[in-house]
Amino acid sequence: MKKLRVVILISPSKYGNDGYVERFRWRVVPNGTLPHMSSLTPSAVYGVLIETVSVDEISQSNLTYLDLLKKSGTPTLLALIGVQSNQFHRALDLAVCKSKWWSTASLVGLTL
Repeated sequence: MKKLRVVILISPSKYGNDGYVERFRWRVVPNGTLPHMSSLTPSAVYGVLIETVSVDEISQSNLTYLDLLKKSGTPTLLALIGVQSNQFHRALDLAVCKSKWWSTASLVGLTL
């Protein structure tokens, strides 16, 4: 096998009235889009291994997933999954920060 590539799937949260990202310990309705998209991501393409990392930002209280976006010499794709209009600002911030200071590519999927 050749180089490793990383695909990071994030279902973004939204900003609350206080300006901070909303996070909860438990999610009432489970996210169905994130595991579905993760299962559709191949484990290898043309002999190149692909590592897939899924993060549901609404119920993720540990912020170490943001370290995955930093440049590491490994090509990384950030896919923002199931972005609704109230989550667009947070998704845009993740994409801008990632492309400006971190990895190389972004993919934003907007659901209206």
